[in-house]
Amino acid sequence: MTVKLGPKLRIGVLGDGQLAMMLGQKIQKLGFQFHVITENKNSPAAKITPYIFNGNIHNSEDVLAFSKSVDLLTLENEFIDIESLKLIDDKKLFPSSTSFELISDKWIEKETFKKIGLPVAPYKLISNPEKDLDAFISLHGSNLVLKCIKGGYDGYGNISANSYEDAIEAYHQLVQHSDVIVEKKINFVREISVLVCNNGLTINCYEPIDTFQENQICHFVSQPSRQSTSVIKLAKKLSMQAIQKLNYKGLLCLEFFVTKEGSLILNESAPRPHNSGHITMDSCHCDQFENHIRSILSLPLGKTEMKTSAAYMVNLLGSSDGEYSCEDFKNVLEVSDTFIHMYGKELSRPGRKMGHINIIGEDLNNLLNKAHEIKDSIKI
Repeated sequence: MTVKLGPKLRIGVLGDGQLAMMLGQKIQKLGFQFHVITENKNSPAAKITPYIFNGNIHNSEDVLAFSKSVDLLTLENEFIDIESLKLIDDKKLFPSSTSFELISDKWIEKETFKKIGLPVAPYKLISNPEKDLDAFISLHGSNLVLKCIKGGYDGYGNISANSYEDAIEAYHQLVQHSDVIVEKKINFVREISVLVCNNGLTINCYEPIDTFQENQICHFVSQPSRQSTSVIKLAKKLSMQAIQKLNYKGLLCLEFFVTKEGSLILNESAPRPHNSGHITMDSCHCDQFENHIRSILSLPLGKTEMKTSAAYMVNLLGSSDGEYSCEDFKNVLEVSDTFIHMYGKELSRPGRKMGHINIIGEDLNNLLNKAHEIKDSIKI
């Protein structure tokens, strides 16, 4: 679809959280209108734009009506029903429903990436739990992860199991929310994420990012990755192969497990900017959000190279319920080359992503110490 670039160009985002907010900031930076669909005028995205459509992304009629009110449309998350997206003209939706459908749930995602040649852990969609789990354990052992195929994030919707009995119990917990797959649990030394963008003519890849989880929630990321040259090269190659095979326009994130042998196993993907990529806001010449918008508009991509030798990101996670104070930020602001990005959420709760802090410098070891000091000094 050809659109006229200018202040009347209406770009909508399906979602109203911090990812939508940061996409909106780049839409506005480039001189276009940022439109958001929400039922909450105090949501992070709604706070930065006058163009608010009252609706729910899980209501297909609302999604269709919103799509007709804008010129182009993109996604904040992958939890939207594919049938709703199929109602929208593929020429104005990015990623298109055709591309999105190929990775629209965890089972389809595994099937897709296996077909296009990316390494995935052994997996099975469970239809008969007793029979399927018994057979899977016989082939792959009892060290397992069971996952909801829809709706899981930050560890939610995933349960590890170490026996047939544990797996049966996990299945019955998860199946209340969606269909369930079982995967062989991978013993890995690090998880890395790779951001890759495609504007229809050019595919660019960011330097891979090391991610550090606690209780399946990301607390820190660092860039560039400290993995071997061969691992980095392969991760970039597989990511560029994936975005091309998916015929995907926009920014795509792929998360890989790195094994002790130096092999890569795809964990999952995200058809949108990703939490790990927030580090690019201060580490790279053009961040993930702007390059996503450039991609969907078929504009020249910004430089994905790093503009600093090293960078760390600290996720600011809620520690209690209720209102929070920013008093602790004063000490952080005294630290040079440290950048605070808050999401405008009014209430905190344990584990909720409230913002992030990026630190840039010359040496990852020094930045690691700074990152831990900052994390320990802030309570939200």
